[in-house]
Amino acid sequence: MWRIRTVPASTPADWDRLRALLAQSIGPDTSDPYALSLLFRTYLAEPRPAPPAAHAAMDRALALQPDSYEVRLLAVYSLAMRGRLEEIQASDPHSGMLGKRALDSLGTLRSSSPLPCTSGATPC
Repeated sequence: MWRIRTVPASTPADWDRLRALLAQSIGPDTSDPYALSLLFRTYLAEPRPAPPAAHAAMDRALALQPDSYEVRLLAVYSLAMRGRLEEIQASDPHSGMLGKRALDSLGTLRSSSPLPCTSGATPC
């Protein structure tokens, strides 16, 4: 993923090949939260609107490993991209100022206009 992201000549087909390899590695066993979240992360890195399957992978990753800070952060992105801000919860007792900034940002998101992919123009 790093190589594709850093090479200016990379194409959407390069990303599709990477995602196909990830999907193949996940296969029918959807119990690896790292692989599931990595699939979603490729859409943040490209960037391209994530399809429903990528969001479903992120939902599954969160269900499997809710205690992972990285998985929770990616889940927040996924929920926000789908306009599901009411489902986002901030619950890290050790976050201090980072947690306060996250809550402030969440408040700003909730009071702003919908993201482009939640208006029906772009599928999420």
